[in-house]
Amino acid sequence: QQDLNRVDRRQRQMCIRDSYRAKKVVNEKIEQAITVLNMPARNVQLVRNWSMELPFRVTASPAFNQQNVFLVSGADIYAYKLSSREQLWKQNYPAPVGAIMTTAAGLNATLANGNTLGLDLRGNEVWSQSLQALANEKSNLTMQEIAPAQEKRIDKNLTVLPLRRGLAILDSQQGKLMSE
Repeated sequence: QQDLNRVDRRQRQMCIRDSYRAKKVVNEKIEQAITVLNMPARNVQLVRNWSMELPFRVTASPAFNQQNVFLVSGADIYAYKLSSREQLWKQNYPAPVGAIMTTAAGLNATLANGNTLGLDLRGNEVWSQSLQALANEKSNLTMQEIAPAQEKRIDKNLTVLPLRRGLAILDSQQGKLMSE
């Protein structure tokens, strides 16, 4: 009986020891996974490709796509080719531009007069939407585009605009007001 108790005790000790080792291995694996997850996806080193003196004051945050940078000065939007610094176009609008954003369809611009414009990549107006409230230019809230790939419940790209009192949601491509 004592021999059986000793064997049983040893087996329990071995099971406890094995369980402890298994937990330790699992914890080490979890730590390794956390370390990998917290590593940057890629090593990106930012290098200035070009800079230039502009003949105007930039009055809103720039917008970018893969080929161009879009700059605002008062009621004007300028497009420059990233690879060559070449000015592609300049368009003047009926009121100062508060903000611009690249979208899947081109550009969206909010104007100080309450209009939001959908522009093609040449600065031509595709649609215009007059909102009941002016976009809030003095806030750190910005326009955002939400795509179906980001939100499975929608079937088209939507632009969310912060207003003085609330939000407006527009169809990014057609400018149709979905909600205000």
